[in-house]
This record gives sequence, C-alpha cells and structure tokens, in this order.
Amino acid sequence: MTNARIQRWIVLSSLIFWWCIAAWLWPEHRALAVICVFVPLIITPALLALQCALAAKANQHDRVPPASLADWLMVWMAEWRIATLVFSFWQPFRHHAWPDRTQPATGQRGIVLVHGFFCNRALWTPWMKRLHASQRPFIAVDLEPAFGSISRYADVVERAIAQMERTTGMAPVLVGHSMGGLAIRAWAAQYGSVGHGLARIHHMFTLGTPHHGTALAKTSHTRNGHQMRQGSDWLAQNQAALPAEFAAKLTCFYSNCDNIVFPASTATMEGADNRFVLARGHVELAFVADIEQICVT
Repeated sequence: MTNARIQRWIVLSSLIFWWCIAAWLWPEHRALAVICVFVPLIITPALLALQCALAAKANQHDRVPPASLADWLMVWMAEWRIATLVFSFWQPFRHHAWPDRTQPATGQRGIVLVHGFFCNRALWTPWMKRLHASQRPFIAVDLEPAFGSISRYADVVERAIAQMERTTGMAPVLVGHSMGGLAIRAWAAQYGSVGHGLARIHHMFTLGTPHHGTALAKTSHTRNGHQMRQGSDWLAQNQAALPAEFAAKLTCFYSNCDNIVFPASTATMEGADNRFVLARGHVELAFVADIEQICVT
C-alpha cells in the first residue's frame, strides 16, 4: 500500500470512527458527543505539544541557543497549521496534484526532492508549485515502503538523479527533509564511490535530518525508525561507507525548536556547512522561504 493510501485510510477512518461514536452518544450524552466530533481535531495539537515539551527538555543540555516559551508557542501553532495541511489534505488527497517536470531542458539545474518518514512527495507542494511556475526541472520522489529500511531508498534516489541528468545534462541538487536526508546518505554510501560518484551531484541540502539520530526514535517500532535511533548500527555503518568528500558537498539546516529531531545538534554533520535556524518546527523547516531560496538557487 502506498504512503498516500495509508494516510488517506487513517484520515477517513478516524473521522468515521469518532463521528459514529458521536452519533451513538447524541440522544443521551450530547456533551460527550460534541467532544467526540472534535477529537480528530484535538489529537494533532496534543501530540505536537508533547513533542515540543520533550524537545525543549532534551535541548537544555545541547549546544544550541535555548528557545523561549514564546518561541515554542509560535512553533506549536505553526506546526499545527502546517501538519493539518500536509497530513490531512495534501499527502492523503493531493499526492499527484503537481507532477514532476522532466521535459528536456538545458541550462537549468534539476532538483531532486526527498521527503521524510511516513510522508510522500506532496510534502513539497509549495516547492513544486513554484518550480512549475519557473519551469524548473524537478523530481519529488516517494520513499516506499513506508516502514522499510532506509538503505532500500537509495535506488529511488538514484533513479531520480539519473532522470535529472538525462533531462538537463547537469548535476542536480538534492534536498532532503528529515529522514529524506538519510535516504540521500544511503544513496551516497551505495553509489557515491562508483562511476563518477559524488561528481554527479552539484550540492546536497538536508532540513532537520537526524544525522546522529533522534531521541524520539526510541518510541518507534518500525525498521527505519530503529535506524534513526541515536547510536544505531545503521547510522554507524552508513557513516563508515560515505565517501570522504560527502560532508564538503552538504549543507544542514537545523533548529532549536525542532520537535521531532532532538537534541537539536543531532541534525548537524561534522565537516558540513551547518546552518542554525532560530525557532522553527520540524515540518516548518520545509516551509521557510529563505531556506527554499538557498536550495533552489
């Protein structure tokens, strides 16, 4: 089952379940029925609040500047708005609204967009809309199966890179959000030392990628979730397999209010161009105009 179908099933089944409970309760327990109607809307902000609290605690001993309560409140509200759009509308129901641009084009460097854990290509909806408007070649991949090994995504990234090479005749730019950055690392470990290697890539950008794992992955029971745990065997083996010049071609954006990847400095990489972003949430990092501009310029 595709990521989009899984998310569509989750959204629709949640609405149907709680609204059926509300209908059953309505005749005799109208107050409870009203609460049930709004439960699907309450779950997201409640989870985000818990994530923000955990991240704030983890960052107390990290080297990033501390975020204020006002910063966290702004991030919580921004993530709530963005997560509702991404996970309840774009990804389940607008998966193919903006197709890839793979028409032959010369003189324009292609972009490969790689989403993160349990997302799909619709995460990049604003990027794809603007890339279409500027007639810029791009491919937004789908990392499937949703809960498989990150190493399996290397071939997905390779196919996109090869297509952009054929389309433009130029080395593309890779942009990975969250686990998407690890998928790019999986590609580099497998393909970066063969043929022309990393010369096939102009530059790589990661947004909130757990290069050193994330404390939140302790709660995951999926294969790729285990691989994103701090100190995991996968991270160590991947690091050892990366070409020596990998970090020199990498820019990492990270934030002191990342509610998924924390402690915050775990989203940095030694030898890379690590760029601190003040008070931005995890998904929000893919919606910062200045970051997008740097990545596509």
